[in-house]
Order: sequence, then C-alpha cells, then structure tokens
Amino acid sequence: MTGMEIWAATAVALFLKSITLAMLQGYWRTTNKAFAKPEDAKAFGKGAEMLAEDLPAVQRAQGAIRNDGENVPYFLFIAFAHVHLECWPAGVPWLFGAFVLARCAHSLFMVSPRQPHRTASFALGLLVTLTLAAQIIWTLAT
Repeated sequence: MTGMEIWAATAVALFLKSITLAMLQGYWRTTNKAFAKPEDAKAFGKGAEMLAEDLPAVQRAQGAIRNDGENVPYFLFIAFAHVHLECWPAGVPWLFGAFVLARCAHSLFMVSPRQPHRTASFALGLLVTLTLAAQIIWTLAT
C-alpha cells in the first residue's frame, strides 16, 4: 500500500470508530428508554422516561467523541503532510496503525472508565502526532 492509501484507510478507520460510539449512544438510549430530549422520547421511546441529563454511559461516549474532535483532525492534517512530503514512508504503517489503536483504546477506556489506561492511550496518540510533526520539521529543514 502507498502512504496515501494507508492515510485513507486510517481516516476511514477513525471515522468508523466515531460512528460506532454514536451508534452506541443511540442503543443505550433506546434500550434504557431514557432520553434527554422530548422529541427523541416521543419518536423512539413509548413509555420512555425523560431524564434531566443523559445516561452516564451516553455522556462518556459523547466525551470520547468530543475528544476525537479535538485530536483526530490534527492527526489527519499532519499525517497527510507527512505522507505528501514522504518524510519516512517505512514508518507510515506503524505510526498510523499505532494512532488508530491508541484512539480505539482511548474510546474504550473512556466508555468503560479505566485510569491510567485512558491517559496512556491518549498520550500514545499524542506522541505519534508529535513524532509525525517532528519528522515534517526535519524534512523541511534538511
């Protein structure tokens, strides 16, 4: 696979991970018949209970999605530049794979709360992104 193909596969994998979290939210809301919005309760939850706020599992999944929104775009932009500049082609599958695994682990540890694993998986993803950025700077400087 080329670097661009690996980048595309990485982007799709990260998208599917986030969509899975969103689908889990819907599943938890409908199976528990607990909704925070009246229109959702009316549409999907005959006899549903209205909550003042979402279920804890739904809130945790939303937190994981929000965290993805703060981290994944930076990675994808930097990863694209890394591939385009051909900084270290042999490292692309390893680094991109490590980022996807780190983000999947982070989401898992966010939904089923586990520390220090959540922080470690976040740190691994950040380290990969910083490594790519450093390689870009090195390539541009040399």
